[in-house]
Amino acid sequence: MLDEETQLDIAQAAQDRWTERCEAGEMATYMQRKERGHSLADFVEDVTVTMLGRRYAGRTAFQGSGAKRRRRSMGDIWIESGGVFNPINIKTGVKEPGRRSGGQPNLVSLTKLTEAVFRRWIDSYYLLIIRFVAREPPIVAVTLVDLLHIVQEFAHFDAGTGQLMLRASKFDDPPAPIYTVAEPRAALAHLLAVREDGNRRLQAKRESDLATAKAEMAGFDGSGPLEQTGLELDTPR
Repeated sequence: MLDEETQLDIAQAAQDRWTERCEAGEMATYMQRKERGHSLADFVEDVTVTMLGRRYAGRTAFQGSGAKRRRRSMGDIWIESGGVFNPINIKTGVKEPGRRSGGQPNLVSLTKLTEAVFRRWIDSYYLLIIRFVAREPPIVAVTLVDLLHIVQEFAHFDAGTGQLMLRASKFDDPPAPIYTVAEPRAALAHLLAVREDGNRRLQAKRESDLATAKAEMAGFDGSGPLEQTGLELDTPR
C-alpha cells in the first residue's frame, strides 16, 4: 500500500494542479463542450500522470510499454512505497452545479483485480478521482481511495463486460481516506461477492430477455410485407 504521507501528498498535489488550471481559465472550454467526457478524461489523465511522474521520479513504473500501456495496464501509473509499486487509476468526472453526478465509468476488470490480489501482486488498488463542477470558473475536488476498501458500496459490476464500474453519484459524498491496508481474505471475499451478485443479476436478465423474445415470437406473422420506418433511414439520395 501507499504510506499515509504519500497518499496525502498525491491528493494534495493533484488538487493544487487542477485548482490552478481551473482558476487560470484553462478548463472552461472543456466544460462547455457537448462531448467533453473522453477528451477531458484523456487530457486530465495525461497531465496528472506527467505531474506525478516528475514528482515521484525514481519511484514510478508503468505496466506494458508504448501503445500497449493504456490498454494493458491496471493502473495509469504505479508509485512505489515501502518497496512495493501500487497501481493508481485516474478517473475524471464533471457534474452540473446542484445536480448529482451521473454515469458509471469503467474502473478495472474484476477478474484481473481479483487475480492480482490472490497472487499477492498488490494489496491495494487506488482510485484518484478528479471531479469538476461545471461553473464559471470550474471548481475541482480530488479524492484518493483504495478500491479494495469500498468496492461493495462505491462500485458496480457489469457481468456482461466483466468490468467494475464506478458509482459516480456516490462520490458526491466521497468516503474518508483509509490509510491501512485491506485484509486480503476480506478483500477477496468482497470481490467474489460482487462477482457472484453480478453474475446472478446477469443470468436473471438473460432469462427475462429470452422469455420476452419467446412471447413476442409466439405471435409472429412472417407473411406480411416488410416495414422499414423503424430503421429511421436517411432520405434516399
